[in-house]
Amino acid sequence: MDSLRQMNITGLLVLFLFNASLVLVVTGQSRDTSKQICQSSDELRLQLVKLVAASDGDLRNELLRIAQAASQCLEPVNFASSGWTLVFHGQAGVGTSVLDAYQTGKGIPGNVDEGCIKYDSGKPCTSHYRNGTILDVWRGVNEVLFVVYNSERKQVRQINFNAMNSDKNSWFQNSNVRTSDWTDLGNTPTDIFSIAGESSLNKNRHFFISHFNRECNINDGWFIALDSKYDECCMGPQNFPVFLYSSTQTCSLWNSNDVEAADAFEVYIKND
Repeated sequence: MDSLRQMNITGLLVLFLFNASLVLVVTGQSRDTSKQICQSSDELRLQLVKLVAASDGDLRNELLRIAQAASQCLEPVNFASSGWTLVFHGQAGVGTSVLDAYQTGKGIPGNVDEGCIKYDSGKPCTSHYRNGTILDVWRGVNEVLFVVYNSERKQVRQINFNAMNSDKNSWFQNSNVRTSDWTDLGNTPTDIFSIAGESSLNKNRHFFISHFNRECNINDGWFIALDSKYDECCMGPQNFPVFLYSSTQTCSLWNSNDVEAADAFEVYIKND
């Protein structure tokens, strides 16, 4: 059975690498042609991920590294040319849950706008983006970078996390903060610091970094994704998700002028 599984993995990997090489060949050709090849690679990736997940030890690690390096469709960006790989892009106002998109890819179209993958290109982005190759098989991740962008697509805040021995959710917590543009983060107590955040009938708050979360007029924190049309502390309908961040160097009251809306956030990883 192990030999048969390894043969299946090898066959899929060959097809996967072949598709990735085709992407390089058609660079400069029609966008539809590139998208078709990318979609084919993505289908192969899903099969490969299932087999890789069933493998053990060094084989799984090696296959994952090869798959990450090979897929030009799925891994087109290295942040600041420093070895960072984009695994998620959350886009404000697209009308689909950023949490669902991160966890399972729900609501993300088959063909994602190039601007969602290369956000600094200035091209349109009308959805979230998820790199399932890495998120679905979270292996050997050492660091995570959480980056917040404003409406001009400029980086306004970063948090660097220690991701050793983490999974795709547990890296996002106060004890893992290494460095941050918010000078008090990592040293100040938080009552909520998680991707799941909190959900109820009147609120869906995710990727939530909260200092105090009790009453609307005194709630404060660093970052929040409002993931539904209504929130009990934000009156009226809104084009969700809405990303809010403290524009100061410390946490801020959510109802103050020190809080601004972000246009997007991204998650990057570094492997060992």
